[in-house]
Amino acid sequence: MKNLILIIGTLIGLSVGVSAQNTEQESMDSLYFSPPTTEEDEIVLFNTFDDYLTKTANEEPQKFPNQPVSLIFDKIDKIHPKVPLNEKIKGFVLSLNDFSSSKDISILIDSLYGLSVEGNNMCFLSCDDSPCDLNRRLVYNQLEETLLNDLLHKEIQVSVHNELVLGPMLGCDDNYMLTLDISIDGSIRSFTLDIINRKIRNIDYCGSQVTTRK
Repeated sequence: MKNLILIIGTLIGLSVGVSAQNTEQESMDSLYFSPPTTEEDEIVLFNTFDDYLTKTANEEPQKFPNQPVSLIFDKIDKIHPKVPLNEKIKGFVLSLNDFSSSKDISILIDSLYGLSVEGNNMCFLSCDDSPCDLNRRLVYNQLEETLLNDLLHKEIQVSVHNELVLGPMLGCDDNYMLTLDISIDGSIRSFTLDIINRKIRNIDYCGSQVTTRK
């Protein structure tokens, strides 16, 4: 009887040992002989590494030249020649570096007004409200009031952030987005103008937007 129990125990032990070895071998097989990745998996893996290598926390912000550039995935693709009209608009806004009196701001508004599209369907989006379907003069009066409130009697500094070529759209061949940074007592605000077919169509200031509808 004792011999029978001993034989049964030995067989069970051998069975467990073989099973453990098989499980270990299966694990090794799954590591070294896994099925190849699909093309979709390879693309995802490549994009993951590309994002990691190109968008690290230590990466210096890209510096744009003071002339139009076109982008591909937020990287400069091409540097374009300067546009006289855009340079003129830059000059109007950059003049605030020298003076910021009510007269200077009024001259700036009149200059931008003269270069904007005509029509009575403009919309001024301020930080507090969004009156729309206004005439162009009224919109620029509201913009002037906003600029006066923010800039008058304060230390300001204006610089060109970038000038992007957005390419043809809506039947327009010339489409630029000109963005300037306005530092007001150390707080930077964005002043962006969309210039389409040599006319200012949209103005975005401190979250406020002046836009023309078709």
